[in-house]
This record gives sequence, C-alpha cells and structure tokens, in this order.
Amino acid sequence: MRFKALRAVTIPALLLVLIAGCATRPPAGPSAEEQAVEQAQAEARDLLDAGKPLAAVRIYRDLADEAEPEQAQRWRLQIVEALFDAGFPELALEWQRELDARTVPPELETRKAIVDARGAIVQRQGVRALRLLPPVTEDMDDELRARILAVRADAYGITGQPGRALAIRIEREELLSADDAIDANHEAIWSLLQGLPADRLRELGAEEDAPVLNGWAELALAVQRARMGEKPVPTVLDAWREDYAGHPASARFVATLRDRVTEEMTWPRRMALLVPLSGRLANAGQAIRDGLMAAYYDQPDYVERPRIAVYDTGSEGPGVTAAYERAVDAGAEFVIGPLSKDAVAELAGRGPLETPILSLNYLPDNAEKRPQDLYQFGLLPEDEAREAADAAIQNDHFNAVTLVPAGNWGGRMIDGFRSRYETMGGVIVESSRYNSEASDYGRSIQALLNLDSSYARERRLQNTIGRDVRFEPRRRQDIEVIFMAAMPRQARLLEPQLEFHRAGDLPVYATSHVFSGVPDPDSDWDLNGLFFTDLPWILDNLDDPDPLYRSVTEHWPGSRGQYPRLYALGIDAFAVLPHLGRLGENDRAVLNGRTGRLTLDAEQRIHRQPRWATFIKGRPVPVNRPEATPEEEELGEDIRTRAGDS
Repeated sequence: MRFKALRAVTIPALLLVLIAGCATRPPAGPSAEEQAVEQAQAEARDLLDAGKPLAAVRIYRDLADEAEPEQAQRWRLQIVEALFDAGFPELALEWQRELDARTVPPELETRKAIVDARGAIVQRQGVRALRLLPPVTEDMDDELRARILAVRADAYGITGQPGRALAIRIEREELLSADDAIDANHEAIWSLLQGLPADRLRELGAEEDAPVLNGWAELALAVQRARMGEKPVPTVLDAWREDYAGHPASARFVATLRDRVTEEMTWPRRMALLVPLSGRLANAGQAIRDGLMAAYYDQPDYVERPRIAVYDTGSEGPGVTAAYERAVDAGAEFVIGPLSKDAVAELAGRGPLETPILSLNYLPDNAEKRPQDLYQFGLLPEDEAREAADAAIQNDHFNAVTLVPAGNWGGRMIDGFRSRYETMGGVIVESSRYNSEASDYGRSIQALLNLDSSYARERRLQNTIGRDVRFEPRRRQDIEVIFMAAMPRQARLLEPQLEFHRAGDLPVYATSHVFSGVPDPDSDWDLNGLFFTDLPWILDNLDDPDPLYRSVTEHWPGSRGQYPRLYALGIDAFAVLPHLGRLGENDRAVLNGRTGRLTLDAEQRIHRQPRWATFIKGRPVPVNRPEATPEEEELGEDIRTRAGDS
C-alpha cells in the first residue's frame, strides 16, 4: 500500500527536520503524515475516476486501519458509498455493517442515513428505505440532494409506485450538471418506463402540467410501437423528436436509443429449438414451441427473421447431447433449450459450448461448473416464493408462518421463501405441511396457528374440574403474514378454513399456482382478499387481450386452459435473445417480458419479477403490491370497478 510506504519514509525525515529547526521557528504547513493522507486520498479519487473502485477501496481501507475510531468511520462510510456507486451492492452491505451509528460524526449522519437506505433497497425493503431517508432541505448542496432523490426514486420503484419514481427522477435532473450524471439519470428513467404496460404509459403521457414526463412516456410508447412492427425504429424516433424537440432526451439519449432498439430487434441468422415433442414432457414442449413460433411470426415485416430448426429431445435423456450436436453441425448460431434440469446439466457437463445456449430450466444448485456460453431461463416456482418474501418485508411483516403441501414441490417453495425472507431479517415462527389429496386441513392449520395447544389446555382444564367449560380458543398472536403454496383446488379449501380457525385477519401471500389462469368467480369466491403473483401474460390479458394473446388463443384454443404460462415462456425465450448483451452489461437493465420483468445476474441466470394481483368478487385484479394503500396504487382505475363492483 503506497500510503503505508510513504508514511514509513516521511515520518523519520520529518523528525530530523523538527530537531534541526526547533531552535529557530515552528514548522509551517501540513505535517508529513497529513500530506501522506492527502496523497492517498488523491490517489483513491483518481482510481475512482479511472473506473477502478476496488483499488480505491483498498486505499480507504488502509486509511481506516491507521485512523482513530471517529476518522476511521469517515473512511468506512467513503468505502460504502464508493461500492454502492460502482455497482457492488453486496460488498457494500458487508462494509455497511461495520458502520457503528454511535461513532459516526454528527455531520455525517445524513450520509449514513442515505447508505442505510441504499442497503434497504438492495434487500428490497423499499418502505424501510423511505423511512430511513432524511428529508431534502434548502441548506443541502446539490450533490447531496441529488443523492437523496435518487435513492427515494429507487425506493418508490421497488414498492410498485413508478409514477412517483419517475417524477422524482425528473425533478432530480435539475440538480445535475455533468453529462455522465444526466445520462445515468436518463437510463434510470428508461428502466422504469420499460416495466410499464402501454395503458399506464398512455396515462402518464396525458398527465397535466408534466411536459417532461409526457415526453418520456410518449417515447416509451413509440418504441413499443416500433417493436410491435407498426413502423420502423428510425421513423417513430424521428417523429417523436419533431414533437418533443426541446425535451431533455431529444439530444444524446434518443441518438443512442435508435441503435440500441435496432440491435434489440436483431436475432441470430440461424437458431435451433431443443424441446421434448414426444414422451412425458411432450405437452409442455409443444406449448413452448407454439409460444416461440407465435412470437416469431409476430415480428414486423421489416425485421429479418432467423431460420429456426426444431429438434425433438423426447424423454430428454442422452439424446439431448446428440440433438445439440446436430443443431451445431447444421449451422445454428444460438440454441434454445433443453427443458428439464437433468438435460441442462448434461449439456453443461460437456465443457465449453460450440454454440451459446439459452436453457429453459436451471442447473441444480449443487452444479459444479457452468459453461461460459450457457444462459439459464425458466419458470422457477422458487422465484415467486422469493417475490412473496420480498413483499412481506416491504409491508413490515417480519414474522411469518408457511403453509405448503407435503412433498418435494412444497419443500422447494418453503426453501425459496425462507432463503429470501430470513436474509432480509424475517423470522418464520411456524411451518406446517398439509396432505394435498385431503379436503380437511384442520389439523395442519391448528398446528400452524398453535390452536392445538389451546385445545389441549381446554382438555386439561375439563379433566381437572370434571365438567365442560366455556372456552374460546386463541391462535398465536405473533403472526403477521401467511405464505401459502397451493394449487387452485387446495387454495379454495384452505382459505375459508384459515378464516374459520381465526386467521381471517391475517394477509395471505401465495404464488401463481392458486389461479388456474381462467377467471372463475364462482369457484374462486372464497379466495377474495388473497394476494398472489402471476405472469403479465395472464394478468394483463384478462379484460382487454393484446394482439399477440388473441393470436395465440385463436390458433391454439387450449392455450388458455392447459399450460398457458409455458406459452409465455416460449414467447420470452425468443424475445430475450437480442437483449442478453444489454442485460448483462447493466445491472439496471430490464426487459418487460410476458413472464415478468426480466433481469440477468452475473451467473447468466435470468430472473423474472412477476406481477401481483388479488381476488375481488372471485375475479383476479392486478395490484402494484400486496396491501398497497389507494394512494400507492397507480393502475389508473379503481380496482373494485375492474372487478365489477360498480
């Protein structure tokens, strides 16, 4: 470390100077040690400017190790800020834990609150982040105000309030002067817009007294129209620039957007699809194939479509490797598939891949290695369980119980929920398994709510006094939320039985499995008030289906009943290919897909964030997040009206 070396050299030299000069006059200017610190700081700043944050962090770490406790906290705060800014959130969280609030100097409390809020956002605790953030005051400089507003916008974004997040981002831009900061703010605005459906964008485009917001919304709509093939990308962007010549995005951002969107609509020239079209997985494979081909033919005429060859992988045993090799020999530049975990693991075990693969499932968690050109995508039920855990923490529910079926699937669901929930500080106070073949779940629910202990106390009391007593059983009072995993039949039985057993006041979060995919108010009436996740493909097409959904259901009528979500997987498997590079380069990058908001992690696993809905009068109705207040809902229409309550 240069700072330590410099200190070792300069301090003895400084002592000689002091001895020689003590008879004349006291030394002037900073000491040698102070100069060493200043030099180290300057070196760290240069490294940050050069895009080498980890090297800068090492300098700050050494400075903290040498400093007194209060000054050490200053350096550690600098480390946390640098790591957050550079896109190392998990590492920032580790350093954040070393920031003791008691020894942070008072003048740094605002900065400490900001990094605490950023840490909450990394853990998807948006409500907590909003509470931690200090208010913006007039005595703050522009940089500090801009930091607070950026974190506040991110917090509103993950709590399902994109309208507020957009307004704050637009307000924040007035505080920015550097081109790179403005460009980053534009990218954040664009990421928010990419997650919004067309009807919401139209509402934002029509808001009064919001010309900048109107322009951004119209730009997102223009790009959506280009992607749907209404007009070429250059045409829609040129028309937008004519209408919004003075808009902040009309200069640099739109210029880069033209090339970006054009590239996003460019597929490999030859592709191969490896799915089972025979054997036990044939129905699933056929649904994926049909969804992919629907997306293929939905591309605009001016887009050069790839040539696609389909290979039947059958039972997805050893034949998967042979199918992949045939596809490569035939000139495939990209392969989609296979479907089963074992088949994905088999191809991954071959070592380096001749042609990149987008698998339709994920490697087992204990997989030893992943080839560099393997991307993983699928409909993991654990993703939805983790989303439920996120929502619970967002709503300050830190004590949960879980109710899942016995067997492997139920185990996966509870593991997915627990891994996320406990990481964010939640506690699972009780878990219960039920027999999915049964109809009476009383014993499982009583054990979950600790009612069996209450009934046992009643029996002991009766035995002691020798006669019946008036008794009102009480469930345990430390429960704040219930996580349920169930298929439609089980959910329709579990929900009323939970209410019967005095848990009707507790929010219930579930996954998409509780909904068949087809509205059935009579059968789902007892699910009123239950919150569940599902695909945009399902929820966005309940009342006013989009053209692609209508096309799929017309050509394959069974797509609304059996395997509807696998059709969406096929659509997104085709649509995501041109975006893989963009998603991998920017941790803010998102694709608004039919299976959810898609992001790509460092292990090249695609994660999807589904939508939330609740049942009202037996019909599923989209909401921004469970238990959101009316002020937080930004759907543009009263959800009860949508459920036919008007």
